[in-house]
Amino acid sequence: MLRFWNARTMRGLTSPSIDRGWRSIFTLLAAFTSLFAFFFNYYSFAVLYNHLIVVYRQIDHNQTAEASANSSSWVEPGLCSHDDNLGGITAWIGSICMVLLGALSPVSAYLCRPLGYRMVIMIGSLLFGLGMSLTAAVTTSPWQGVLLYGVLGGVGGAFIYAPALSLIPLHFDKHLSLASGIAISACFLGPTVGSPISQAVVDRFDSGGLAILYGLLGLLSFGTAILIRPSLRATEATSEATPEATPEATNGALAMFTSAKENPRVIVWIFVMACEFFLLLITIVHMIRHAECSLQLDTTSSSLLLTYLNLSTALGSVITGLVGRRVKSPIYLQMSLMIISGSLAVFFPLYNSYVLLAIFSVLFGLTVSMAGLMPFVISFIMGARLAPHGVFLMTFVTGILAPLGPPLAGWMYDLFGNYQYSFVVTGLVVVLTATVEIGLEAVFQRKRNRREKETQDETIIETAFHDSIVNIRETSL
Repeated sequence: MLRFWNARTMRGLTSPSIDRGWRSIFTLLAAFTSLFAFFFNYYSFAVLYNHLIVVYRQIDHNQTAEASANSSSWVEPGLCSHDDNLGGITAWIGSICMVLLGALSPVSAYLCRPLGYRMVIMIGSLLFGLGMSLTAAVTTSPWQGVLLYGVLGGVGGAFIYAPALSLIPLHFDKHLSLASGIAISACFLGPTVGSPISQAVVDRFDSGGLAILYGLLGLLSFGTAILIRPSLRATEATSEATPEATPEATNGALAMFTSAKENPRVIVWIFVMACEFFLLLITIVHMIRHAECSLQLDTTSSSLLLTYLNLSTALGSVITGLVGRRVKSPIYLQMSLMIISGSLAVFFPLYNSYVLLAIFSVLFGLTVSMAGLMPFVISFIMGARLAPHGVFLMTFVTGILAPLGPPLAGWMYDLFGNYQYSFVVTGLVVVLTATVEIGLEAVFQRKRNRREKETQDETIIETAFHDSIVNIRETSL
């Protein structure tokens, strides 16, 4: 047991100052609030998505009807039409935001060194609040939404998401699994209340109300970021860095790539996670529209589906955070939940009633809660000191691949008039990739067990040799 503790200490996984005091608690609170505010907006994008489609169609219709005798009458073009290709184009507003959130991860990683995590998150909070408020208030076409929500909000998101998550491995060790679950739960607690609140605001106050709401959330994230404190682990890593130190400890923006080069195991895991987020984003963005158009549900009931999904995911993230530390390999737990979530998506065409769709939302949310283990799994694969670089790399890769899901699903709806093909195909991909990852983890687990056994055998031999020398000396005396 003592050897195991010393080995973990030498790898940089433990520190007597980690998990203690107000530094870690305040930083976790700030990370939680920043993620809550950002994803209140982003994962509630389905509400804004539906609202923007109707607004853009109203504008196009009225511009076309100006020359006719009926131009003075207000005609509601509706949400469920798919003959103008607005479904796919409008979905790019949110996807560009997520693409930039990932693509700019090297930039945010670089800025966290000279400016610090606190300043980077504060800047990001102002940018995303401004971009999303302007989108709700002034956009009249999808391309304006892409520039404001997608570009400006995406830059702000890049300065919030990865820095907030990478703070967790720097401040926690013994309770890293639970802290990871709590932090990730904010990504789903935000939209749990965000979807119904956004829907109520847009129903009563239209676009202006949404603009004010998004601006206030940006200010909330900005204010709580002040609580972020410097990590003693990061301070120790900086003080230990020498010109001969590994690139991961000193290389700034490129650290996430150099660390992945020495830890290729994490690259495969990140790709599998990108497939899961591909499916998750399709569900979050398009499920409300599916409920309204295919099942003919009202907007309130439809938006509650996202509440069920996000609430169950938030609760599940905390539960998996508690369980993750107690399993031999958290990757097995993650991939098992992924297989279940993919299987649920494969049977999506069977959910032809509100009750079945609600059950799907809850079960899918509970299985997607495996996302709560992400910082913990990265630390499990790479070690705690390199885990922040792994978080930035994960954000980079998933941010490039996963956002392709909503536009593709929107275009498939424009083509076929339903979302069934999107869920079935993506669900099969998730099941396949998660199964392959389980097989790879079994191989790596056997290698780890072999190395541990060899280490134990060497220790036994060294101990026996030392004891024999002592016995010979005692005998000679």
